[in-house]
Amino acid sequence: MTAAAPAFGQDAASDDEIVVTGTRITRPNLQSPNPVQSVDSTDVTLSGDVNVVDIVNDVPALIGSANSEQNSVAFGTFGAATLDLRNLGTERTLVLVNGRRHVGGVAGTSTVDVNTIPAALVERVDVLTGGASAIYGADAVTGVVNFIMKDDFEGVTARGQASISDEGDAGIYYFSATAGKNFDNGRGNITGSFTFEENERLRQGDRAHTRGDRIATDWPNPALRI
Repeated sequence: MTAAAPAFGQDAASDDEIVVTGTRITRPNLQSPNPVQSVDSTDVTLSGDVNVVDIVNDVPALIGSANSEQNSVAFGTFGAATLDLRNLGTERTLVLVNGRRHVGGVAGTSTVDVNTIPAALVERVDVLTGGASAIYGADAVTGVVNFIMKDDFEGVTARGQASISDEGDAGIYYFSATAGKNFDNGRGNITGSFTFEENERLRQGDRAHTRGDRIATDWPNPALRI
């Protein structure tokens, strides 16, 4: 008995299965013996955040980090953006750029001001929270944050963003422009990036629900009353 011929237009191999057994996509958390959490450039763009600290704050271990606005009242770190793994202190968090230690940005400490790292050139951020001190020393007790930068950027790109609160204040304005070009048959690259960010000032007394708490309002000293 012979098998029936397939119907007109039907592919005889339509029942064949395609099984994907591997991929060339690099994922550090699959190659490292310790768990690594990564935030790539796509996550950076889609997040809508303009500050590097606000971007990596999505990693639970870095939720204690502070941006420039939050550090505006902290002694010694005015205007700096600092990373704090596990809330154990910024000096215990080692910050690397392409695997190399970054210079400290707070006087007298090894705390890094990540405002010096342009978000437009960040390819990926790897966060290692376990076993880092055995590799990098005592200054990585809480872990390591490694910024992987784009080393072959070519072309010109610009990004602008503006936001404002529901109360019509506390505006945030951001603009960045990046230009780069490969040379010597791709063996070299030169890239420049410019970033401008402005956060409008918001005082505690500017909102009704925080006004009149003896902090946001001027109160006379009873001892000086006549």
